[in-house]
Amino acid sequence: KIKKKMNFFSWKVVLLCIVAIIVAVLTQFFLNYKYYEAESFIAAAEKYFEYGDYEQAETVLKQAITTFQDYQSLEIVPALNLLAMIYKSQGKYSESQPLFKNALELAEKFYGPEHPDVAIILNNFGLWYHEQSKFAKAETLFKRSLEIYEKTLEGNHPNFISTLNNLAGLYYNQGKVPLAEEYFQRSLSIAEKFYGPSHVDVAKVMSNIAALYEKEGRFDECEDLSKRALEIYENNFGPDHPEIGITLNNLAALYKAQEKFDLAERYFKRSIEIFEKAYGNDHYAVASAVSLLAEIYHAQGKHSEAKDLYTRAAQATEKSLGPDHPYSQGAKAALDEYISQLQEI
Repeated sequence: KIKKKMNFFSWKVVLLCIVAIIVAVLTQFFLNYKYYEAESFIAAAEKYFEYGDYEQAETVLKQAITTFQDYQSLEIVPALNLLAMIYKSQGKYSESQPLFKNALELAEKFYGPEHPDVAIILNNFGLWYHEQSKFAKAETLFKRSLEIYEKTLEGNHPNFISTLNNLAGLYYNQGKVPLAEEYFQRSLSIAEKFYGPSHVDVAKVMSNIAALYEKEGRFDECEDLSKRALEIYENNFGPDHPEIGITLNNLAALYKAQEKFDLAERYFKRSIEIFEKAYGNDHYAVASAVSLLAEIYHAQGKHSEAKDLYTRAAQATEKSLGPDHPYSQGAKAALDEYISQLQEI
């Protein structure tokens, strides 16, 4: 009897051990699943962000951040940085600033102050300051980002491209055109060497240089670069990608500046169709193109069409970015000014 009891007890212990192992395995599987799911949320958020679905991007990112906090994972750094970028893009500067600061502090703590991942956050945080015309602070962050890359990466590494582009844009907005062009050309050289001449990142730099040429009245050079960029995008993406809409928009602005209104109207209309298909009717990209088309009708004396488009642009900008964003206020001011001019006619 004692032997039978011992055998029963032994089997009971074995069974309990097996159950404990199964529970442990399932628990670890669930925890790993949650972590991998959070990682997938980052990739999903990047896609949502690219296509202007800020609400969905924010939702999945917040879930990922909660998981990374629970795991005390370093993945929280890029997640915070991306959420900050999403808020910045919507003009939610007060919400985005503490996220940038938190991401930067954690990156410097985990990686050290001269790690390339620190430079990425510095570059994005610099844009935050640039968009609010805090040029000195933006330049400091961009330059620190560039210095880190120069110390830690090869000279043709693609991380240079964004920071050089942003510095160039900053210098252009300060009227330092030769310096801006120098940085743009350096960025283009790196992009072409690293990716080859037909890559979409090369086209992006070309578009930035083209915008500089357009503002400087170098219309032939602008048109040439814009058309080269458009061809690259069409070969890589097909006819309806948002980057194609942006390039068409830039070409339309060029033709508008030359008072080639028929060409400008045609390109603006096509870019609006692409943006509406990609983002919906109330996205800022749609509103921006609509506003520029309104200016063409304004210049041609088509007052009814112009007023309708100025109104639509103001409403869409406010809906997309919120009433306090500088672009929303600018769109409303453009509408008010146009209405005021109509009353004087």
